[in-house]
Amino acid sequence: MKVGILTLPLVDNFGGILQAAALYRSLIDLGHEPVFLEKKLWRPVSHQMIGKVLRAIPGHDIGNTRSAAKARMRHVPFLDKFISDREGPLYSKAALANTIKRRNLGAVIVGSDQVWRPDYIPDVDTGSYFLDIEGDFQK
Repeated sequence: MKVGILTLPLVDNFGGILQAAALYRSLIDLGHEPVFLEKKLWRPVSHQMIGKVLRAIPGHDIGNTRSAAKARMRHVPFLDKFISDREGPLYSKAALANTIKRRNLGAVIVGSDQVWRPDYIPDVDTGSYFLDIEGDFQK
């Protein structure tokens, strides 16, 4: 069965990345096809552009943007190797529902209890982590 894994974004939390990779591997070992669902907070294009500019200013690390981006890049080889099937970024419940339907997922697992701590969720769609996802994909 194809199984979606929904958890906090894989940014720079080593524990979160390891638990996601372990769950992903466990699902493979059980004979399933896991798909990591990368739910993220939508940011306006203007905010994205400001971040790119701040990371590009030579010799500066304004707001820790450059060092945070470098830290995230360190995880890419690990993620590519151990969580290879990632879908996203998904910025809304509608995008999440569409992905579940398009990928024909038979189940979705919420991969961490940390998603139920409001201070940890970098998203306005907190209901997604309680699987409050509407759509005609439900059987």
